[in-house]
Amino acid sequence: DSTGAPAATLWGALDPAEVRAQARDAALDMVLRALPLMLLALVTTWWLLLRWSTRIITSMRGIGSTEAPQGSARQLWLAVVFSVVVAPAAMLWIAREAARPAVTAQIQENADAVGRTLSGQVARALSLGVPWNAMNGMDELFQQQLKEAPELSYLALQPPGEAARNATWGGDVPAQARTAQASPDLLRRTLTAGDGAVVVGYPADFVDRQL
Repeated sequence: DSTGAPAATLWGALDPAEVRAQARDAALDMVLRALPLMLLALVTTWWLLLRWSTRIITSMRGIGSTEAPQGSARQLWLAVVFSVVVAPAAMLWIAREAARPAVTAQIQENADAVGRTLSGQVARALSLGVPWNAMNGMDELFQQQLKEAPELSYLALQPPGEAARNATWGGDVPAQARTAQASPDLLRRTLTAGDGAVVVGYPADFVDRQL
């Protein structure tokens, strides 16, 4: 109420169906992309075990020379490297790229959600007659929002026809990069607030750092 005392309790409900659908689509995409490589790795592993066991049995029975041809040994080692190093690394890369669209979309949705919340508060203040240059406490509010949403790096007010004000940066942004001109890799989402806007920014390489 007007005195600051709690007057009501707000309950929220979350439908996990959309999140489950995104996870299911990402998992299916990973499997379809990695399936040819998985089959090739299985065939290579089977061939490797077959050749190795044949060599061992042959040497135990004393059939022929116990020394394998140089070309055969090289093929075995190449198969080992492919099965143990190349195939797992390629599968990890495929999984990362398959998950990228879902993670990127989620970050954009988080930025928009924070922007909508802040723009609603700013629009309410403007409707009550508070001018842009008299909105006190915005820096503290922005800092709290950045702490609660570590994927975001920048929040600012954008009055109509003026430069951004109350620019607040996340702790992961170096001091020398805390200007709009020095941060070309900062992706911005602009949410309308009254006759101005709230600007929300996050680093373009955040997905790469998380994956």
